Amino acid sequence: MAVYQRSTFTKISLLLAATCIISTILRGQLAYTPADSVKIFSWLHKADELTGVSAFDSANHYASLALQFGKDKKMLRGQAHAHIRLADIAYRRTESGLLFFHDSIALKIAGQLKDSFLLALANHRLGQFYQEQEEYDERQIYFHKALHLRFQAVQSSY
Repeated sequence: MAVYQRSTFTKISLLLAATCIISTILRGQLAYTPADSVKIFSWLHKADELTGVSAFDSANHYASLALQFGKDKKMLRGQAHAHIRLADIAYRRTESGLLFFHDSIALKIAGQLKDSFLLALANHRLGQFYQEQEEYDERQIYFHKALHLRFQAVQSSY
C-alpha cells in the first residue's frame, strides 16, 4: 500500500510540476492584453494614414513604435503587421533592401502563426521587391503564392 501511495504521489507531483511549467511558458507567450493590441494597431493605422500622404519619416516612426512594443509584449501578430507596414514604407521610398529585410521577417512570423492573410501579404510584398529588382521569374513565383494563399483562405459561394 505504501509503494502504491508513493507512486501515485510521484505521478501527481510530476503532473503539477508540468502544469506549472506549461502555464509559465504560456504566460510568457501571451504577455499582452487587448489594450496592447489596440495600441499596436492604432500606431499602425496612424502609420498607414501618414504613408498615404507621403509623410514617410513620421509613418516609419509609428510603425517602429508598434514593432518595438510588439517585441516587448511578445506579440507575434503585431510584429508581423509592423514589419509589413515598414516594408510598405520602404517600397514607397524605393528602399528595396529594407523592403526585403522587413518582408522576410514578416514572412517568417506569418509562417509560425500559420496566418494565410499575412503570408499572402508578405509574398505579395516580396513579389514587388523582385519586380523592382527586375527579376521577373522570381516576381511571378511570389505573386502566384500570394494569390493562391489569398484565394485558398477566402472561399467563394459560387
